[in-house]
Amino acid sequence: MTNKELLQYTKICFCLKKYKEELKKLEIKSAGASAAKLTGMPKSSVSCSTVEAALLKKESLQERIKQLSALKKTIEAFISSIEDPLLRLWAEGRYKEGLSWIKVSVKYGKGNSANTVAQAVIRYINRSNAS
Repeated sequence: MTNKELLQYTKICFCLKKYKEELKKLEIKSAGASAAKLTGMPKSSVSCSTVEAALLKKESLQERIKQLSALKKTIEAFISSIEDPLLRLWAEGRYKEGLSWIKVSVKYGKGNSANTVAQAVIRYINRSNAS
């Protein structure tokens, strides 16, 4: 796991939320379109090609959600595996909460500067990649 990958965590969470919302809207839309066929209700104004496009988009969203969820779990597992509780807390502040190193040091630093906190976490990441 690299610093660059870890920094993607908050973006991944944001994208997952948006994709899940979009997927929910598509499911509601496609359920409404298919209800007309199943219930004998009047014909929907939604064409077959529109429904097919919605289904393709739904499949694409599901795949993206699956990939991002796996990456999110990998990042969470990496951070959880940090044995030093203070170092883990700093990593959680930076990567999971999306705080700057300055804010991490103020909130969780225990008197350590932002530079010290950042260097400790980055060194841990580099050591874990080397082994």
